[in-house]
Amino acid sequence: MAFAIAFRPETMDGAQYDECIRRLEAAGAGAPAGRLYHACHGSGSQLRVFDIWESMEAFERFGSTLKPILHWRDRSPTKAAGGPGIEWMG
Repeated sequence: MAFAIAFRPETMDGAQYDECIRRLEAAGAGAPAGRLYHACHGSGSQLRVFDIWESMEAFERFGSTLKPILHWRDRSPTKAAGGPGIEWMG
């Protein structure tokens, strides 16, 4: 069953988001296995990220690459709402 997750990075602006995407691509995770859809919208430091994953396991595998990149310069996501309730990243 597909799993949707949405989160709001507290301290990330568009340029920092672009840098995270660049780092994911450099790590070979620009289009990770199991991610069906990805979107980021907003402006300034009011970004929202939304993903659809084929499973929570696929998202968790991606997390091993994503977390160190998000923690680069102390940028980590806040609560992530998804699946059956609230999931926390970080």
